[in-house]
Amino acid sequence: MGSQRENRLLTSILLATALVLPALSLDSLLCLYCPLQHKGKSCPEITSQCLPGQRCSSSGGHYGSLRILSAQGCLDTKLCGSHEITSYRGVKYNVSHACCCKDKCNGRFLLKVVSAISFCLYCLECFECPNQGNP
Repeated sequence: MGSQRENRLLTSILLATALVLPALSLDSLLCLYCPLQHKGKSCPEITSQCLPGQRCSSSGGHYGSLRILSAQGCLDTKLCGSHEITSYRGVKYNVSHACCCKDKCNGRFLLKVVSAISFCLYCLECFECPNQGNP
């Protein structure tokens, strides 16, 4: 009986440690978060902590040449600089993702800068992260 209780306690401690340590990692980025929504809509300043292997991102949803949607948050590094077709409220948009690697670097400014160079795949060398491979 006592041995089972000790095993459960040890398992609980190990599980809690495994869940908490990644969040305390010094490599974790803090990014602004705003769900995909109409670009003119305001967003409260919400901070999100990225998982290892993620960067801060700013995404824009285009319908033709018009930028209609925007979003900010964390994104897997391999998706940085990519495009995808996403359905939002029944309409399909071409969503482009731009990434950066400093805390809260993913405000609307990042998206405007990258939009100015028209979202080409892997065109974000100026936003490289030290000690992390290119997107």
